[in-house]
Amino acid sequence: MKNHEHDTQRANSSLYKERDLPAAIITLIFPSVFAMCYFVLFTEHPASPIFYWISRTFLIAFPLVWTMTAEKKPFPMPRMKCEGLFVGFAAGLCIGTVAFLLYTFVLKDFLNMNEIKVKAEQLGFAGDNFLVFAVFLTIANSSVEEYYWRWFNFSKLRNAFPLSWATILSGLGFALHHIIVLIVYFGLGYGLLFGFGVFLGGIFFIFLYHTYDSIWSPWICHAGIDAALMVIGYEILL
Repeated sequence: MKNHEHDTQRANSSLYKERDLPAAIITLIFPSVFAMCYFVLFTEHPASPIFYWISRTFLIAFPLVWTMTAEKKPFPMPRMKCEGLFVGFAAGLCIGTVAFLLYTFVLKDFLNMNEIKVKAEQLGFAGDNFLVFAVFLTIANSSVEEYYWRWFNFSKLRNAFPLSWATILSGLGFALHHIIVLIVYFGLGYGLLFGFGVFLGGIFFIFLYHTYDSIWSPWICHAGIDAALMVIGYEILL
């Protein structure tokens, strides 16, 4: 009986790996490809906003389409779970506060503010558009990223690889497309430094998601950190 159960588990594991690995690879690569298009290759081209909104559409649509077609499952509605909400909120508040203090007392004197403002204006994120962008990034974009990176990408990687490898790969994928954007804004050195912070943040979001089996804990943490970053952006740009 034990041998039969072991064979069944091994067969299911092989099936999951065969099915989930392509989805995991696709979702690791495409956000960075889109970021290269709208922040580097076509940054001053009229098509740049189009690539941006295509990327947002992809992040929402691909997990939905894959779940309903390749896996032939109904799309699961997220369960509202209270476990981990306080931990996520407290962590987001603490990390956001540390980021703001680090900017105020350390980084502010080293960053090229004028260059950041110019690039933000070129991308349409400055001026009257900033507050709209800040609300969108804090609430909507953080929701989409948790749905895409933790619920879908990490879950597929977890089915295809050991937990430690799944965590590292998903964290790297999450960080890479942010690194492209950060290098555009802050240059190579600071871009890589801040990108490493994003990688650590992604690892922590995965920890919350895996620990509490819920997207809500990492989302509220993510949104809190993004809110603090938007306060910093407001000070820089406005």
